[in-house]
Amino acid sequence: MHDFRYSGNSQLNNSQRLLTSRATVEAIDNLLYVDANANIAQENRSAFSIAGAATATGPNGNRVETATNQISPYVRGRLGDVAAYQLRFVAADIRANDRALPDTKGKQWIGFIKNQRLVSGLGWSVDGNALCFRNDAVGKLCDERLRATLFYEVDPQVHVSVIGGREVTNFAGVQNDRRNTAGVGLEWSPGERTQFAAATERRFFGNSRSVHLKHRTALSAWNFTSSRDVASPSGQLSATGPGSTAGLLSDLLAASIPDPIAREAAVRQRLEESGLSANPVSGGGFATARPFLIRRNEISVALRGIYNTITLSYTRSDQRGLGPANINSTDSFALSNDIRQQGVNLNWAYKLSPRSSLSLVATSLKSEGLSATDLDTNQRSLNVLFSTRLGTNTYASLGARRVHFDNSLDTGYRESAVLGSVSLRY
Repeated sequence: MHDFRYSGNSQLNNSQRLLTSRATVEAIDNLLYVDANANIAQENRSAFSIAGAATATGPNGNRVETATNQISPYVRGRLGDVAAYQLRFVAADIRANDRALPDTKGKQWIGFIKNQRLVSGLGWSVDGNALCFRNDAVGKLCDERLRATLFYEVDPQVHVSVIGGREVTNFAGVQNDRRNTAGVGLEWSPGERTQFAAATERRFFGNSRSVHLKHRTALSAWNFTSSRDVASPSGQLSATGPGSTAGLLSDLLAASIPDPIAREAAVRQRLEESGLSANPVSGGGFATARPFLIRRNEISVALRGIYNTITLSYTRSDQRGLGPANINSTDSFALSNDIRQQGVNLNWAYKLSPRSSLSLVATSLKSEGLSATDLDTNQRSLNVLFSTRLGTNTYASLGARRVHFDNSLDTGYRESAVLGSVSLRY
């Protein structure tokens, strides 16, 4: 918890909470499990105001605290040597300290059964997904899907798939829109350093898309993702993505540290030593109680040298609110039903000595209301930070920050700040 007190104006006093927690219980050996997690994050209230990372602290009137609690029991096992199965139930509760974002409750069933091994190069799977969530802004919305997939191994490096299924949904505001779905997929893995996967399906909103390309060398890691899909409020809070600093560093260290737990610890230590954030400083995004269609493209790269570590990412997302707008809703989709965000994040860390480093973080984020007139913002920031290790688990940093924020409403501002911190990890 971060508590802020202002000597000049006590009305600005506020507190911010951040929490990430999870637990897994094996209730019945090799059969029944229970996952539980609780998370508290500081989300962007509006797409058209100052944006910050979910872990950022400090004064920001565009922050809304969102708490998510989730419990998920599931069973998994095998039917001899023929197939593997899993059935999971998820119950989620999302609460925000903002009247414009009503509490959301969600329930979801997820299940699959798939063959254990290919026979003459052929494989199969059947999966289902039934999601319902309810809040005062949209009422009750549900999306139910059942799919069957056939796989074929062209060779050990190439796999193709054909998908057929059925979907029933009212996400688009149409009561129980029923339709058949169909799609194809391709996976190509020419080696441990390169992976490519792509899939597309015909859905109620058009064609969904998922493309992911990863490639790494001894001193670099490259990622490209492109997707088009529906997001719901119950699944809006997500972990760090491929373009996050932590994700890029993890890919960069995959060859030298193959163990994922040891690699996670090494990434955390590098971030602490350099004073960098695990997430992009201004990754965009905003809180909403409505489902929305999102089209997202992201390209990112990480480079490592003896003294230098550089990460660079570019993201573009187009988001469209689904279903009829509620007259009582005041989120970003009430201002513009189509929103585009483009962001660039550059992190550069230079190792001065085994204990000290100098880092530079430059960000740019532009948000546009495509279905509104003269609704756009442009945010740029530059951070310079000196970090040093005072002890085995003690770190100190001193830095400077400059922020430029402009928007079409003429409510832009400039900020210059000097920052210092001492942290102890135990």
